[in-house]
Amino acid sequence: VSGRLVVLTIHQPRLEIFHMVDRILLLCQGQVAYFGSPTEAPALFMQAYQVAKLEGEIPLLDHTKNPADVIMDMLGSESYRKAILNYYKMTFELKAVKNA
Repeated sequence: VSGRLVVLTIHQPRLEIFHMVDRILLLCQGQVAYFGSPTEAPALFMQAYQVAKLEGEIPLLDHTKNPADVIMDMLGSESYRKAILNYYKMTFELKAVKNA
């Protein structure tokens, strides 16, 4: 059904549920970490990792992993979380949140 707004909170949803959602808003420490298509969030997080030039192993996303799990793993790491929050502030996407 289209034309409906549904607001819900889901902690680490199953892959099938994750892909049923059109847009997600991820909040972390009171800040927007991401707003947009759930399938594009991991790619944006990887960009944040590369821009921040973090050391260590980057979490890889492949067809066997649930993107929600990868997102939660990245936001659970202090260095990743800082990189993601800083990167998101630098991008045009924060404007999308304000306009939504």
